[in-house]
Amino acid sequence: MLFSKVTDSDTLSWVQNLPKTETHLHLEGALPYEELHRWKPAEFPRNPDFLEGE
Repeated sequence: MLFSKVTDSDTLSWVQNLPKTETHLHLEGALPYEELHRWKPAEFPRNPDFLEGE
């Protein structure tokens, strides 16, 4: 099991007071550009400027 129930009140308090993070995903870096184009062709043109010369 990856996470188990915390029973020690000091540990629980410490974990609850840790700074929180915002986790998000940038699709442009996570998916092949061709897949983004198939998904939303109006937003991701077939031949974008940044791919010129590749």
